[in-house]
Amino acid sequence: MSTGLGLWALLVLSGCSYTHTVIRIDGSEIQQRLDERFPIQKKRLMIETRLENPVVLLEPGSDRIGLQLDVSITPPQPLKPLTGRGSVSGKLSYKRIDGAFFFTEPRLETLTLDGKTPDEVDRWREPVEWVTGKALEILPVYRLDRDDLKQAAASIVLQDVRVEDGGLNVELGIGG
Repeated sequence: MSTGLGLWALLVLSGCSYTHTVIRIDGSEIQQRLDERFPIQKKRLMIETRLENPVVLLEPGSDRIGLQLDVSITPPQPLKPLTGRGSVSGKLSYKRIDGAFFFTEPRLETLTLDGKTPDEVDRWREPVEWVTGKALEILPVYRLDRDDLKQAAASIVLQDVRVEDGGLNVELGIGG
């Protein structure tokens, strides 16, 4: 925290000569950090849902980040467990206190379950949506490195985040 405040004071005292820079966060860095936080498993209404093997999906020019996930659903007996794939997307929001980016507005885009018709899959959509929403809203997608001077500055002067060329471009600047 003192590093950030010191940097801010230095920028203000220098007459705000520092005005704009971009930090590049490569998709592979995001992938690595998410890999460390999965699998995620939650239970709701006697239905256990597990999300694992996330694959980061970055659509150029989009304000959303996507994940493709393996999905396992364990319903109460006598129903049999289900497996499949899903994709979810969300907007990124930055929480300055945490120095981290989080999913907001998570949305289950696709869901397929092995051996199930689309009508049968719809029956299981709600528990998967609930788990992805609850899990991803509190899961940091990426945390800025406060030991990196450029990234420490981001915690004070972040202006924009964009998906470009397989990564995130984090725009920093003074003013607004």
